[in-house]
Amino acid sequence: MPLDEAERHDSEIPSNDSKCRLFFNDIIESYNKAASSSSREIRRFYKIGCSQIGLNFANSKGVPLITPAFEHLKTEKRIKAELKIYLWDSTSTGLELPRVPWNVSECIKQNQPWQYRSKRFNVLFQPENSTLNIVDHKLCKACFWVQDFQNLPQYEMGSPLLAILHWWFSSRDLQLIHAAAVGRQGGGVIIVGKGGSGKSSIALSCLQHDVLYAGDDYCLVSNKQKPYVYSLYSTGKLNAQDIPLFPFLKFSMDNLADLAKHEKSLYFIHRCFPKKILKKFPLKAVLIPKLNDCGSPDIKKVSPAYGLLSLGPSTIFQLPGFEIQTFRKLNEVVKKVPCYSIQLSRDRKNNSSFLSQFLTHILI
Repeated sequence: MPLDEAERHDSEIPSNDSKCRLFFNDIIESYNKAASSSSREIRRFYKIGCSQIGLNFANSKGVPLITPAFEHLKTEKRIKAELKIYLWDSTSTGLELPRVPWNVSECIKQNQPWQYRSKRFNVLFQPENSTLNIVDHKLCKACFWVQDFQNLPQYEMGSPLLAILHWWFSSRDLQLIHAAAVGRQGGGVIIVGKGGSGKSSIALSCLQHDVLYAGDDYCLVSNKQKPYVYSLYSTGKLNAQDIPLFPFLKFSMDNLADLAKHEKSLYFIHRCFPKKILKKFPLKAVLIPKLNDCGSPDIKKVSPAYGLLSLGPSTIFQLPGFEIQTFRKLNEVVKKVPCYSIQLSRDRKNNSSFLSQFLTHILI
């Protein structure tokens, strides 16, 4: 929240970054107290994209809620983490979040998220779900706090630590994007577009074909000369009305998800389809799906500008922060690989079969 003019010019008042540094130190201190009092600190290690990430839980409460989405990227040995993320809640530890050093009362009143950004820090406080994400880029540390892990929103289980990972990779060679990703070891595609465009449907349909799965909603892409795609979450989501169309997924459904409470069903694909998960692949094309009633799928090449228009807005809207940098990286990606508009059939088997043929064609 911006400071008023008097505060800006008063050198005796700590700067926003100084406030944030002290606040971050207080959070780490609270985490350490929580972990020490419980004597049950749990550590997990993952290779996400090109980074070694360590998750440190003050106790066991958050482990079954946060870790399943990353299970396919888990490393068994203890590694030297490039980014350490500390996770805790107040309900199970008895320690409240340290006082936020900014006036966030208006955001709480309006139930609106509050953000702070600088070269060193990124902060996102969401009063609606009582969660806080904060990253200190200088120390390569981050914290995720929630009032009560048992009330964790479903999207935090399906796409955990999204804000933190977006901020972390935005300062590196990888860009987190809003897209599905499928392919083969030799290469694959990202499927882009706003919600309801068919990304999840076509990606999950591939599980019954010879196409491998890297994600249905978010993934990482490099902006190097030859772009690569990296899996982020091995989860899938479907609207309630689409569940009967994917009966083969029922054994991977999250048993914590209550459809009466959530708009979508949540699936952990790695649980039942571990051999169908593709962790990374060379990016060969960008696909923009369109739903229609045609009997068979069809595809046509489109301009990089059209590909950027389909990929850019949804990614920037869903992943705030680093907007100019994100747009520039995405623009580079769509210029390096061809973009196609794909007309989807109502018959999902036709779509996955068509996509398999298309991959075979572009990988020759």
